[in-house]
Amino acid sequence: MTLSDLKRGSVELISWSPNRVEVSATINETTEVVINTNYAKEWKVNGEPAREVSDRVGASLSPGTYHLLFTYRAPGFIAGLVITLAAILTACHFLLVKRK
Repeated sequence: MTLSDLKRGSVELISWSPNRVEVSATINETTEVVINTNYAKEWKVNGEPAREVSDRVGASLSPGTYHLLFTYRAPGFIAGLVITLAAILTACHFLLVKRK
């Protein structure tokens, strides 16, 4: 995780996991905060689409203090979850009907 120019502020990593990065930033001049992970359009920063900065995930920030939450949800996750739950419910239904 870096700033495009270190004179423009400071950034502190609070927590990291493959799908979630939490950062605290104090920005002196407009700059970009970039995390060293490959960009994909599903990345969000505080619920808004992240920016692509040199094929990495980033956010443009004006002067101020920020708490940034970068999150990623794989495409198709919700659809896959719904299909899995439907399959489990269907299997349970057939098991209960067969027992009667």
